Amino acid sequence: MTTIEDLKKQRLQPDNRSLTWYLICRTAVITFLLGGAAIFYLKGSVNRSLIPPLFLLIGVSYAEALISALLLKKIENTNFFTQLQIVWDLLFVSALILLTGGVESVFSFAYLLIIISASFLLSRRLTVLAAACAVILFGGILDLQFFNYLHFLNLFRSSSDGTFFSALFVHAVAFFITAVLSGTLADKWRRSEEQLQRKTIDYDELDKMNKTILSHITSGLMLINPDGRIRSFNRAATVITGLSLQDVYDQEVGQMFPGLPIGSMDVSIPLRRSEGYFIRSSGERLILGYATTPAKGNQGEPLGVLVTFQDLTDFKKLKKS
Repeated sequence: MTTIEDLKKQRLQPDNRSLTWYLICRTAVITFLLGGAAIFYLKGSVNRSLIPPLFLLIGVSYAEALISALLLKKIENTNFFTQLQIVWDLLFVSALILLTGGVESVFSFAYLLIIISASFLLSRRLTVLAAACAVILFGGILDLQFFNYLHFLNLFRSSSDGTFFSALFVHAVAFFITAVLSGTLADKWRRSEEQLQRKTIDYDELDKMNKTILSHITSGLMLINPDGRIRSFNRAATVITGLSLQDVYDQEVGQMFPGLPIGSMDVSIPLRRSEGYFIRSSGERLILGYATTPAKGNQGEPLGVLVTFQDLTDFKKLKKS
């Protein structure tokens, strides 16, 4: 049975399904984002030199997504794999910002998307770490541009000092606030999912226990729905009557057990003790002692009548002798 510690580990361990959706969504965002930007620059009259690098980034992102999807089927440590994906995204966005103007780039908001994604895939601590890495990478780009070390990329100090400082400050604050808020929301979501999973596990365990009890109980047991048809038949009932669940399922109880006047009874009134008979396919006549009780669902809705019975044939013979 799954323990609470196991659930906590699973909660912080991204599953393959979550990572698959992450790769799909990331590819879609890159397609619309960079594809739209490339088309904009293609139709525009400025920065047409950015078109080849943008398409190159699109191609690289598709190749990385394909490789990641193939490796995902063989990866066991999904937590480390997810961290690599976040690192890749941070570097990818940094390269995009370098190609599109540095401090003047409109793609700096993409760091926020990475931080939000990290919050739902990783722990809060790693989410804050991702935000710190985003600040370091973005701050490094601005710093290099400020001191004119990126001239080979046509990035020069074309803005005032205040523009660089305010851009770094605003983005740093936004990155950390996003990390804290999205990390908090993600933790609440994980706890809710954990509680739901606990309830699901409890219901699964209860269902297994009920089936085990029903299969090992010595009394025959069958459930008859409100239409008078048999819907459940345990192992002991099969041993007593020689009929399997497949033989009696959805059959009218009056036809299968004519010696038990159950179909004509008021199912809302429990019957503590009564006797009837049943004739096996071999012709052997059995004396059955049976009792009935109304069956209800979780919401109190009527499910029919539950019948328990025992073979009293040998007991009656001993009693007569």
